[in-house]
Amino acid sequence: MPAGVPISIILLKTLTAFGGLVAVRVARRAAWERSMSRQRAARNSGKGRSAVLLVGAGSAGVMAVREIRSRGEHDMDLRVSWTTIRRSRGR
Repeated sequence: MPAGVPISIILLKTLTAFGGLVAVRVARRAAWERSMSRQRAARNSGKGRSAVLLVGAGSAGVMAVREIRSRGEHDMDLRVSWTTIRRSRGR
């Protein structure tokens, strides 16, 4: 009867390979996010908030404004027209 590779060795190698792939992806993502935040900070340094006007987008526009405001990472002074709000309420 030929001796095969024990199942525990196969499982350990699989878990180690998977863990290594996850670690590489996490490290790459962290480095990318760090560089993006530095670029954003450099781009926004010395500048005030940029004014953004959202007109006639309806309920999708209202949802976009809520999403942008909830994140807080954008330096935008959001303005919404009354037509956008009225359209989102069905008037």
